[in-house]
Amino acid sequence: MRPLLSLTIAGGLAISSVAEEIERSLVPFRIEDQFDRVHSEAELHSRPVLLLCGDREGSRYLGSWRDTLRDSLRSEDRPTEVRILEVADLRGVPFFVKGRVKKKFPREKEAWVLLDWKGLFARTYSFQEDRLNIALFDAAGRLVHQCAVRGIDPPELDRLLRRIRQSNRTGTPVRPSP
Repeated sequence: MRPLLSLTIAGGLAISSVAEEIERSLVPFRIEDQFDRVHSEAELHSRPVLLLCGDREGSRYLGSWRDTLRDSLRSEDRPTEVRILEVADLRGVPFFVKGRVKKKFPREKEAWVLLDWKGLFARTYSFQEDRLNIALFDAAGRLVHQCAVRGIDPPELDRLLRRIRQSNRTGTPVRPSP
């Protein structure tokens, strides 16, 4: 019986390790934006990705964080090659109001937002409700920083900008932040 027990424990650890690896990297996805265009992780072309995801309450903070991050990154000497990916966590929205919900998103084609009706990102990365959840993935797709915020938090902004700069270096692996 002991060999079976150790095999079961080892198998459980292997499954746990695979699940943890998936949670620590960018999950494969195929999600539509508000214009019914399908987007996937393949579009990200080995670049660092900054995922900004909020539910109804959390999305209130998205604009200020996005604009502050863009302004901070533009003002640097070296341009930072990070892709900002905006995601709306729309789990729980009843099917009969989806059309009305879609109409509330920007109408400009370049201002697309992923409409995550199933909560793929929120579930995969255990995002917090009522907050803007930020996840930074390096060019290899590894999760290197994650936080949940409301208003602009200068210490968190500094930590995040530091991680973005590290992830932008030429292919250098970035260690996940604690």
